[in-house]
Amino acid sequence: GNTLAALCAPGSYSTEAGSATCALAPAGSYDTGTGNTLAALCAPGSYSTEAGSATCALAPAGSYVPNSGAISATLCPAGSTSSVGAVACAVSVKLTGFPSGTIWVGEPVLYQASVPKGSSSAVTAGTVTFAVSGSTIRGCSSLKLVNGSAYCLDAFWTGGVYTVTATYSAGANITTSVATLYQTVYQSPEITGGDHTTTSVGGSLNFQVTAQGYPAPTFKEHGALPGGVTFSSSGLLSGSALPGTGGVYQFEITASSPAGSDSEGFTLVVDQAPAITSANHDTVAAHKHFSFQVIGTGYPAPSFSATGLPKGVTLSPSGVLSGTPTTTGVYVSTISATNSVSTATQQFTLTT
Repeated sequence: GNTLAALCAPGSYSTEAGSATCALAPAGSYDTGTGNTLAALCAPGSYSTEAGSATCALAPAGSYVPNSGAISATLCPAGSTSSVGAVACAVSVKLTGFPSGTIWVGEPVLYQASVPKGSSSAVTAGTVTFAVSGSTIRGCSSLKLVNGSAYCLDAFWTGGVYTVTATYSAGANITTSVATLYQTVYQSPEITGGDHTTTSVGGSLNFQVTAQGYPAPTFKEHGALPGGVTFSSSGLLSGSALPGTGGVYQFEITASSPAGSDSEGFTLVVDQAPAITSANHDTVAAHKHFSFQVIGTGYPAPSFSATGLPKGVTLSPSGVLSGTPTTTGVYVSTISATNSVSTATQQFTLTT
């Protein structure tokens, strides 16, 4: 004699029209609303233990539920852990290097990856792969655990800081985990750049001295530099040589770091255009031998020549004007001083 149908309560459902009763949601499923026609399976990480559940319980910490429709959670094997609602267990892997801390280029280092003591066979059956900066270390792939540990021997041939990883993999229901170690490798400094350079007075000088090693070395110069030129701690020889500084400068450069030091001799050549600085005239007696030194500056040292000299008078490449004039008069000649940079001239008057 009912005039209305009642909706199934949460935790129950009916699948067909004309039902006199509602069925309880089976264990491993749930039904949250009213009037449902089907029960939903509990998702992985949750479960229901009794029929008629309106919700599913999350797997407690230390347990896991890998599949849907579970009626209970499974405890994680010894040596592994999980958080609430986990679908698998995790293993905390420890990565250690021997020796520990900073090592030197070429020094062997033994890495040990270990799982917690007392781990179950499900945990110790896992394998470990060692890698440096994402590349598997040769001979250290999928190593089996022995007494809960796996070992890998390696060495580094360039200084720096490297990311070393140990990736642990096991069977079903245990997730892959990665342990990370940052390895510092010291390398003694070694100066690798050139040991000489050339500039010119007034020119722009930028020469970078380089060195390899770790930590990155700083530089220092020992010796005299031409005015206008400096040497920085980063190894940059720079500036503009001042007038009058032409020549050869030899000094020592040292590259230093906590890993040691390296020194190298360095030669800086400063080219300078020639200039004639001696007097532009002289008076001598005819038919009498004389000698006059023409003086010039510049680097490389200039070579001298002249045109328009009177008979009996010559100018040597080293600048000695000499001879015995055979006539009297006033002679205007052109003296040139030449080096690899340029040529300077002077009008020279010789009165005999």
